[in-house]
Amino acid sequence: MAQEEIQRLSDELQSKDREQSKLGSALEKAQLEIEKLKDNLVKLKENDAADLQKAKEHNQRLDEEILVLRNRVRSLDSEKKVLGEMVERLKGEMCDSQENKQFGNHSPGKTSGSEQGVQQSSFEEKLKYQQQEVQQCRQKLHRLQNLCSSAENELRYEREKNLDLKQHNSLLQEENLKLKIELKQAQQKLLDSAKMCSSLTAEWKHCQQKIKELELEVLEQTQSIKSQNNLQEKLAQEKSKVADAEEKILELQQKLEHTQKLCLTDTYILEKKHLEEKLKEVIENEAKVKQQYQEEQNKRKLLNQNVNELHKQVKTLQDKESLLEMTCSQQQSKIQQQEALLQQLENEKRKYDEHIKNNQELSKKVSGLQQEKKALCEECGQILKQLDIQVRKYNEKCYHHKVKLQKVKDHLIHKVQLRDERIDQLESETGKLQHQLEQAKALNNLITVHNDNLHLEKRKLLELLTKKEELVRSNKWMMSSSQQKVHSLDKENKQLQKNNHRLQQQIGLLERIIRRIQNYRGE
Repeated sequence: MAQEEIQRLSDELQSKDREQSKLGSALEKAQLEIEKLKDNLVKLKENDAADLQKAKEHNQRLDEEILVLRNRVRSLDSEKKVLGEMVERLKGEMCDSQENKQFGNHSPGKTSGSEQGVQQSSFEEKLKYQQQEVQQCRQKLHRLQNLCSSAENELRYEREKNLDLKQHNSLLQEENLKLKIELKQAQQKLLDSAKMCSSLTAEWKHCQQKIKELELEVLEQTQSIKSQNNLQEKLAQEKSKVADAEEKILELQQKLEHTQKLCLTDTYILEKKHLEEKLKEVIENEAKVKQQYQEEQNKRKLLNQNVNELHKQVKTLQDKESLLEMTCSQQQSKIQQQEALLQQLENEKRKYDEHIKNNQELSKKVSGLQQEKKALCEECGQILKQLDIQVRKYNEKCYHHKVKLQKVKDHLIHKVQLRDERIDQLESETGKLQHQLEQAKALNNLITVHNDNLHLEKRKLLELLTKKEELVRSNKWMMSSSQQKVHSLDKENKQLQKNNHRLQQQIGLLERIIRRIQNYRGE
């Protein structure tokens, strides 16, 4: 029975060694997963560095574009000021021309024809100069409108870029969270596998100690059985001696009876004494043998008690083995769960699995050698120490990486805040532009009023021309030139009205754009 129990315990140790080899393979798989996660982290760090570099370059470009926009806005302001000065100067010149006309109309008829020709030529030159200035003003207004539209387009483009950057930052944050979750899962797997290995090694050592104790007990039992057999042989010999002695006693009694019947001689008395002494010795020997037999029976009872105790210990060991089997089954279920989690990596590790199978076959062949078992236990302890060291290093690296990511995140948030402030500045500048456009609107209204005044003056001039035709028919050339001037003024008035209409449309567009910007800012 003891040999069968030893064989069974050795088989269980072999099965536990196999399970330990499986756990070692699972640990190696977990290490490979950790290496892959490290590679992914390195790649993500590189991608983050590249994205940060791109973001910095993009920020530099945005800063340069914003500077260009500010310079353009300043140039637009200066050009608007110049245009306002030009308009005021034109207004003054128009007023001077009107006064000159009125003064020419109210002057007496005694003025000479030479003075009228000089005034007419100077008036024509002024009109040409005014027309050129009006064309330049129109060109500048057109250029300002184009610049405003380009500035609005650039602002829209910058806002779209900012939205894209915010979306990209949110995606990067989600990827970082996923990686953190995967790292936590891998750490939990490593901790579970390390706990399993430590528990299995402890159980394996405990089983080895029990096997050694059982072997010692079996040796003691075999020695006691041998001593018991020797005692039984001695008892049998003593019993045979006692039987021989009893036979001799019977013979001697018969002889004594025979001798008593025959004679009562001295020789017979001596023989009787001698026989009595022999009887006493035989009785003493028989008593000693009986005492030895009782002692051997007591020893046998003690041995039976020891055997019963050993049977009880064997039962307790069997119960413990059943508990160990239950724990092994639970551990196997946990290992199956871990294998289910690691099935995705099995396709990439077939070659490595074949190598592991070969190693398992070799370990099955060499499982009977205890020295190699001890070496394997020491290797497992070293591997666990290395795993602990690697896990600590990995946790430190993760902590440093988290700190770096937090710094980068804070830096990006600061940059985004600066961009928002710049956008607010641009919006304030657009508000200023809107105010300036309102001022331009007011100027346009003044120009329209001035045009109305010009229409009235034109009517007056027409009336004066009719009067002059009635009064002075000789000055036909002057009248024709004045009519041409009137036609040119009509054309200019029409063009100014068209320009005013265009400016009003553009102002409406700018107001819509500013409303959209305000709505976007409110969102």
